[in-house]
Amino acid sequence: MKMPGRTICALFLVYVVGVPAETTPAGQRILQLLQNHVATPQTPQTLAEVAGALGSLALEGQPAHEGAISAIRTLITTLLQDITTQHQAAQTAIDNTTLYQACISAKDIAFGKANALTSTTTSTTTTTGAPTTTTIHADLATCKSQEADLIVKNGNCELDASRSAKLATCELYDDMNYINAGAARAARCGDAAAFTGTYEEYLERDIQTLALLQARSKNCSAATTAFDSKVTECAKAFDELTSKVQECLELEAHLAQIHALPDSSTPAVTQEFCAPWAAKVAACSNYDACYTSEAVMEESSFNAAKQVANSRQAEYLALKRIDCLLTVLASSAAEQPDNLTACVSAAHDVSSLELKKPVQPAKAECVPGVQPAGCVASR
Repeated sequence: MKMPGRTICALFLVYVVGVPAETTPAGQRILQLLQNHVATPQTPQTLAEVAGALGSLALEGQPAHEGAISAIRTLITTLLQDITTQHQAAQTAIDNTTLYQACISAKDIAFGKANALTSTTTSTTTTTGAPTTTTIHADLATCKSQEADLIVKNGNCELDASRSAKLATCELYDDMNYINAGAARAARCGDAAAFTGTYEEYLERDIQTLALLQARSKNCSAATTAFDSKVTECAKAFDELTSKVQECLELEAHLAQIHALPDSSTPAVTQEFCAPWAAKVAACSNYDACYTSEAVMEESSFNAAKQVANSRQAEYLALKRIDCLLTVLASSAAEQPDNLTACVSAAHDVSSLELKKPVQPAKAECVPGVQPAGCVASR
């Protein structure tokens, strides 16, 4: 079956770029194969440039000029390398455990300060009345309760659901929003021949198509606005949680200082040891909250990165398929049917671009030590 390069170019451009062209029966078969096996790119402008270069090359005759083939393949290789680099950067980012280490460092610093209290306090038999801790205990209990509520609120922010809704809604709009007037005209002219209604019905269909496009555009804008609002809401929730954790830490430190003071009913030596132990209990509590918050944020970040990774895989697959079509153009007319069949049946592995979910670091052990007699942990 003879398939001139001009026919391949015309059919390929109709599908990828949107340039109208007349086709032969042999060309119709190629068009069907291309429609079945060349994915719509996620970044159409970049891929369209590659497709345009391929189409221009085919118009020059068969087989295609080797230098031109090499130039286009160089461009495709660069794009594939860029995709791989982006994937590696994304994987490195989600594998980063710096924030987990920051939680451990904060705990270690707090323990160091608690240990310092042991060496700076001295025994005394003074029976001066210490400030009451009743009010501080109540405030700390309220603070811890609010902190727990904010942890739940931060975890239930549903940023991922809002992001998915935006992507799904805007994808419907993008599917029918052509890159430019030429691409739209090509699509409309392409199915005009198959339309059997009256001219008025043909125009009415255009009106309905415009109405659907405008409706999808509004839906996309609304979903985008909702997502932006959700981003702000989630950021606020995280800031509130961070502020509350600091507030509770300060209350715990204040309570530990009061416990370190002697009073008339408890020997001063007992109060000396309460201060460092209470500070360690507070440090362990803060570490638990920090670790939990980081785990929630890590899950959210991975889900967001997975959405982008899916787009990279689709672009990578489209480029590999276009690269295969270069082989068709580089071959003679007699070889083209077999080469095109080989392109259609070729399987391109994109598993290397799949993001691997990071394994959370093991939670560090945090033991405040034996509770001194007479000391009570703050709640």
